[in-house]
Amino acid sequence: MLSSHPFHSSVSNCDIFTRNLEDYCKNADILVSACGVSHLIKPENIKNGVVLIDVGINQIKNSNNKQRIVGDICPSSYEKSSFYTTVPGGVGLLTLSTLAFNVLNACLLQKGIRQVNLFDEMYKKENFNKFIETKKINDTIKTNKIYQVLVLSSAYNGLTQNIEKILKGMGHKVDFSLAKTDDQMRVKGDRGPSSLDWAILKNLPEWGVAILEADKEMDAGNIWAISNFRMPYNITKGELYNSLISRTATKLIVECFSKLDDPNFRPEPLDYSKPDVKGNLHKTLKNNIEIIPESEVSNLSAPDLENTYQEISFRKHSKAGILFFNFYNGAMDTRKCKRLVEAIKECSKQDINVLVFADQAQEAWNNIKEINNVVKEILFMKNLITISAIQTNAGAGGVYMALASDFVFAQDDIVLNPHYKNMGLYGSELHTITAPKRIGKSALDYLKNSAIPLLTKEAIELNLIDDIDKKFETIFNENVQLLDMNLDFLDKIKLFASKYSNDEQKLKKYLNIKQEIFRTIKFQNVVLEQEETELNEMKIDMFMNRNDFDRKRKAFLRKVDIDEV
Repeated sequence: MLSSHPFHSSVSNCDIFTRNLEDYCKNADILVSACGVSHLIKPENIKNGVVLIDVGINQIKNSNNKQRIVGDICPSSYEKSSFYTTVPGGVGLLTLSTLAFNVLNACLLQKGIRQVNLFDEMYKKENFNKFIETKKINDTIKTNKIYQVLVLSSAYNGLTQNIEKILKGMGHKVDFSLAKTDDQMRVKGDRGPSSLDWAILKNLPEWGVAILEADKEMDAGNIWAISNFRMPYNITKGELYNSLISRTATKLIVECFSKLDDPNFRPEPLDYSKPDVKGNLHKTLKNNIEIIPESEVSNLSAPDLENTYQEISFRKHSKAGILFFNFYNGAMDTRKCKRLVEAIKECSKQDINVLVFADQAQEAWNNIKEINNVVKEILFMKNLITISAIQTNAGAGGVYMALASDFVFAQDDIVLNPHYKNMGLYGSELHTITAPKRIGKSALDYLKNSAIPLLTKEAIELNLIDDIDKKFETIFNENVQLLDMNLDFLDKIKLFASKYSNDEQKLKKYLNIKQEIFRTIKFQNVVLEQEETELNEMKIDMFMNRNDFDRKRKAFLRKVDIDEV
């Protein structure tokens, strides 16, 4: 039970023969005694404000044959303690469970926040164990035929992680290797390098993904699967790749594996005489890029256009507001973090009850304290219901920043990487507060140490994020699919936020609970203490290079293998 509380503690086990026992007692913030030695712990052996738990108190007769209650802790010690409780002896397992309950809550009381629900913590552990068992079962699911799959890609990113997990879930044996892939981001007939760049620069209304056979002539192999989509307006290459491209490619690869077992399937040869073949052979784009000096940008004329690129924008829907932070390719520097903090503060002044955060950003290595300021601004919003909408693949920074909100929803079929291990970092974003309240400390340790990616559905199963369809059912008693089958992810978020903001009774009840937490516990103090703990660990990683952070950072930024750094 000690391992399930949301704070990192050092635990010392002693007995009456332990050397320096008095020193251990004097240094303890929480002292649990179960020695069976009357009045072992005296006032001079403890420090002011200690939490005392006396296990195994008994009634004994004194020399006058009168009954008196005795325990390990001398009654005169109570005045120095901030909290004291006794646990009766001789009741077997009940003693242990009562002790665990009291220790757990004593830890929280010592930190100044409200006691946790013991059954809730047990549920988190049970749910985590269930998740692990389910994962083992899913990894052994068999299809009609098991294939040995080698995934070749120029990067082990969200797309390749998604493909690897889905194919393993189908029962195939999958290995990954860095190379070039024949999974092409293009329409039928499109060939050559810089495919996505050309599609964006030409403002093409339609693009797609094709899966081709390898061929000695570049991109001229037979077509196994193809799927087109409407190109969103004003989208960056990174956004397009991490959203529509990744989801479409994953779907087509699963489709290809079903075709492998189909004796009647024949791949389609590339034929430019067909009307549906719209592509052509491109040359490399890099020779056509012109670099404009920054000093000359201010001299360029700016035409009047609608829907131009905005890094931070706000939209209001009834009593719900949506704050978009659409930083280029998800990167946040210190200046952008500060602007985002100011934008959040400005949102709190608007006439809204619910605030949605859309387009979560990645972690920026050189401005962790500024990202923490964003997280704290969200955590401390006690007068608004906050919602995070994760629309693309997210690393640890994006995931844990999102967890600062009251509700966290994610687009289907994206990949979340809630770990810092591959970068050699302990991590921050107040994850040691926000994650344990959802999944418990054991599950958090597992995610950080295993460094496994999670699909959206897996994150929901673990309770790391929320299932928006189930939230509609449990909160509003409605089936969102029956309301409108054409709702996309962000439309569902808007509907959820609007319903909450317009339901005065539910809104008031939820906000009262939030405000009660702020009134009855030292929540802000706890957050600041945990932030200090996280940042101290990060200092060791960054400046003492505890886990090879410097090389891992360079490899990440240069997109090369760590052995090349």
